[in-house]
Order: sequence, then C-alpha cells, then structure tokens
Amino acid sequence: MKTRVYGLIAVVLIAIGIIAYKTNRTRQTQRTTAHPRVLLVADFHEADADGDACAEIIQAVRAAQARGIPVQELSPDSKSGLLTRYHVLTIPTVLILNRDGQVVSRFEGESPEAVAEVRSQIQNLK
Repeated sequence: MKTRVYGLIAVVLIAIGIIAYKTNRTRQTQRTTAHPRVLLVADFHEADADGDACAEIIQAVRAAQARGIPVQELSPDSKSGLLTRYHVLTIPTVLILNRDGQVVSRFEGESPEAVAEVRSQIQNLK
C-alpha cells in the first residue's frame, strides 16, 4: 500500500514539474519573440480598389511599413494564433501594439472616422 502511495506522489510531482517547465518555456518564448508594432487583418483583394475605405487603411499601414514600422498582415482566414489572441472578429481590423504585444489602439471596420483615426495613429508611430 505504501509503495502505491509513494508511486502516486512521484507521478504527481513529475507532472507538476513538467507543467512548470513548459509554462516557463512558453513565457520565455513570448518574451523573446518580436511582436509587430501594427497588426492588420483585412481582405487584401481590396488593396488596390479606388475609393474603398479598406484599401485606404491597407495603404496607410503599408506606408508605415515602408517607413520601417514592423507590420504583420493577416487575412481573415489565416490560421495564425494572433487572430484568436487579439479576438479579431471584424475586417478590417488594425491593432497598434506596444513592445510587449499588448494592444495600445484598436480600429475595426471602415467607417470614415476609423480611416481617419488609423491614418492619424499610423503617422504618429516611430
């Protein structure tokens, strides 16, 4: 009976150790992984459409990328975990992130106000 108890305790301790190790590794990986400064989720088929608000947003984000701002573009059907992590449900969505990958600003949709605010925020990024 004592042998079973000791065996069970050993298994539980090993399981706790494995979980702690994997949790620590995940945190280290998240800290060392470079985050984009701007995350854009959009339908990129609209990128060259004239007079389209989504196209204006895409062009503004790409202009920031041309200035050296780290940008990541994702399509809505992407398998990226970033869509889940940042709860992206609307396209277009523009997220401006800090160095830790936390959302500083979030813009959803293509209303004239959203387009103007995206342009303003993007222009102020350094």
